[in-house]
Amino acid sequence: MKPFSLVDMKSLGLHYAKDDLRTVFAVTGGLPAYVQYFDNGESIDTNIINLFFISALFEETQHILHRDMKNITGANAILSGLYTLERPYVELLQASQIKSGTFTSRLNDLMAMGLVGRIQANSRGPAKYADYHFTNSMFHFWYRYVYKYWGDIVRGNGADVYQTYVKPQLKDFVKLLYCNLIRHLIRHHTSSVVSFCVVYLFCRSILLNLIYVPYSFEFYLCVILF
Repeated sequence: MKPFSLVDMKSLGLHYAKDDLRTVFAVTGGLPAYVQYFDNGESIDTNIINLFFISALFEETQHILHRDMKNITGANAILSGLYTLERPYVELLQASQIKSGTFTSRLNDLMAMGLVGRIQANSRGPAKYADYHFTNSMFHFWYRYVYKYWGDIVRGNGADVYQTYVKPQLKDFVKLLYCNLIRHLIRHHTSSVVSFCVVYLFCRSILLNLIYVPYSFEFYLCVILF
């Protein structure tokens, strides 16, 4: 199922301000199964605490990984090493601290699941020269804040973790998410000044209006530009 757009989320009765809707989109990936958990009668902060730091989505990523992998230890090591920003192959391998063969297998699994993407600069080449990044912002949020403070959350301090470590950084996380989205699309679809300007303006509309762009549309955009 495709992620919701801003209009879709409003149609669910989520009458938050646009900035708050961007936050909802960022922490859920815009996926209907997760967006539906948000209670319009509660604040954004309360919803995020309840969903990610107490109950519904606290273990969601682990359930998804277990569904498609027998051993998720390597996947967790890679994803926890990726939570900061996109990383080159070698840096990600070093951060994960797992064997090269296991790393390559788990990384391929994560890409096949659509959780991690690869950006090859300008032309195709060896995997070790590519940059890797989250393609699912809910997973990005989860590994950046939930996995990192797992022990405190399990001990019942989820609300304190959110107020102390997450809330002060949340706006920056949302900005980072959309800035990365723009950079990824520009790197995929620009080879000239004109195409750069067209893609930049298009991406800016995503940032301002929260338009969801499926891969099929990116393909047509690429065809139009080149």
